[in-house]
Amino acid sequence: MAGKGASSRVRGWYVLRFWNNEFRINDEAVLQSIFEHLVARAPSPWPSSKGRGPG
Repeated sequence: MAGKGASSRVRGWYVLRFWNNEFRINDEAVLQSIFEHLVARAPSPWPSSKGRGPG
């Protein structure tokens, strides 16, 4: 059996898991982790020229 969240990853979703006490004790670290995951998976702001023809 696949781990929790495996079927979501197949669909392009990622599941981040945190313990409740992690957030209570150090919410900044949890939010930083979420932010880093979002930035790492964000599309590039620069469109690719690959596949574009002249004109």
